[in-house]
Amino acid sequence: MHTEHSQNILVALCGISPAVITEAAWALWQGKNPHIIHEVIVITTSAGRKCLQDHLLDSGIWEQLRADLGAGRQELLFGDTAYNIRELPSADRSHDLADICTEEDNLAMADTFLDILRGLCDNPVNRIFVSIAGGRKTMSAMMALCFSLTARPQDQLCHVLVNPPFDSPQLQPLFFYPPNTPSRHFYHSTVLSSAAAEINLITIPVARLRQLYTGSHGQLPGNYRNLVSLADDNLQAAHLPVLQLDHKQGSCRFDDQELALAPKEFMLYYTIACCSKKNQLIEGTVELGDKMQSVHQRIRLLSHHRLQKNMLNDEDAIRKSVSDIRRKIKSLLPPAYRHLYYPSGSFGPGRYRLALPMDKIIIL
Repeated sequence: MHTEHSQNILVALCGISPAVITEAAWALWQGKNPHIIHEVIVITTSAGRKCLQDHLLDSGIWEQLRADLGAGRQELLFGDTAYNIRELPSADRSHDLADICTEEDNLAMADTFLDILRGLCDNPVNRIFVSIAGGRKTMSAMMALCFSLTARPQDQLCHVLVNPPFDSPQLQPLFFYPPNTPSRHFYHSTVLSSAAAEINLITIPVARLRQLYTGSHGQLPGNYRNLVSLADDNLQAAHLPVLQLDHKQGSCRFDDQELALAPKEFMLYYTIACCSKKNQLIEGTVELGDKMQSVHQRIRLLSHHRLQKNMLNDEDAIRKSVSDIRRKIKSLLPPAYRHLYYPSGSFGPGRYRLALPMDKIIIL
């Protein structure tokens, strides 16, 4: 929860139409639930930076907006600085991008978004409002995804809509926000007053996935591609059924689903699960047979299950049991994650270990 001393920061995307910045700031300040914005950070291209300089800063529009809204000295801070205007670098960081055209550009852009949002969200006194109204559609899509990966409960994703023709580049002069003293605009042969403009701030609900991968110190690891992969893995793991093996009953369950195993199959799967629980990889059927012998002696299953001793040293019998277990799991669990429960295959041929997270394995 943000405190009364929070810094409200508007983070906005911009292409070559800088009116989206003034419109977002005005809508946040004057909307149904007004927010005093202290700082503005705009993420743009090198071409977008020039438009910001020409249309908002050099023209005096930004200072006019601050005056019309009655902003204090430490409110609506924005200028031609590296802090306020963040240009998108190329993937190799050799130059700033003039446009976002390739897949490489988009991934580099996503990494930049993550760096900026991570830095802002790591400060508990900040509350960020992210506007995706400007720039290319891929910019908006990537920013929304990055916001979902990093945002805290107090942060807000939004979009700004302006009624036509006030959103048209053919309007003369361009519309930036409704000034206190209405201005006249010309659209083809029609004369319009800025008083007729309507700016709507749309709050966008998002799933906040930050807790999926933050470590014990709340740190967000990796670049965009790695972070998405980690979030996917953790989402998948969150819904995985727990594998529970009870040697006293000789039972194997995936949550409330029971996997019927013959005694020799249970012993084999139990052995692999025990090693997987200890993060151990079994190399080959000979080692698996030795592990089975050790586990078998420890829990005294031989007489209980009438397991033949020669099965423990029969490599062909072991391979057949592995294949039978795999077939049974395949018929019981859905395709999305059943491979994680297979006794082999995830770590190369002839190697045995479950690909499950260790906390999803319970040995009784």
